Amino acid sequence: MANLKGGSYPKQAKDGFHRVEAFGVKRYGSDGHLTHSDAIAAKRDMFFRDIVAFAEENKFSAKLNILMGNETVMNKFFDNRIKDLSVGTAENYLRGFSSLLDGLREKNVTINNTILTPRHSKDKNSLIA
Repeated sequence: MANLKGGSYPKQAKDGFHRVEAFGVKRYGSDGHLTHSDAIAAKRDMFFRDIVAFAEENKFSAKLNILMGNETVMNKFFDNRIKDLSVGTAENYLRGFSSLLDGLREKNVTINNTILTPRHSKDKNSLIA
């Protein structure tokens, strides 16, 4: 497993984005979590910008993929990010971010598997709190 390359969070985010991009690669018959379209690319760019802004705001020093694998940090990030979103939008954000993490894992980036806790599950009822 590998870390994201780069000395700053924006460079690490760029590396992560390029690792999961798969434009022009056929996805028929595959169950991957890579970026095949411009719409998904725009969302993933937003996810990376959000986590970079959060990391810089909190003055973290670890690599971005280490932060994305830390359950405590991610709980704080999700609490902060989805607090003003509607239930459906929050669910879509969490699913999209989870898919991004799965795509990074498929590309052998080191990220722990224990990210979404019960309070951040894909169940709409748990998002209403």
